[in-house]
Amino acid sequence: MELYDLRIEVEELDDDSDYRYMAVSPDLPGLIVVGDTTEEVLTLAPQVASALIASIKAAGA
Repeated sequence: MELYDLRIEVEELDDDSDYRYMAVSPDLPGLIVVGDTTEEVLTLAPQVASALIASIKAAGA
């Protein structure tokens, strides 16, 4: 299993959004996680990052 050190940036979304927070990573384009709390997006971000990296590798990129 490979380990990656990714920066995660969390921002609060507008009142018009279905979710309150969004996490993205400038180190991994395409990583977007949304949730109702900062804890939720920070908990989900590593799982989403792993799936995204696996998908990129499987595509041969």
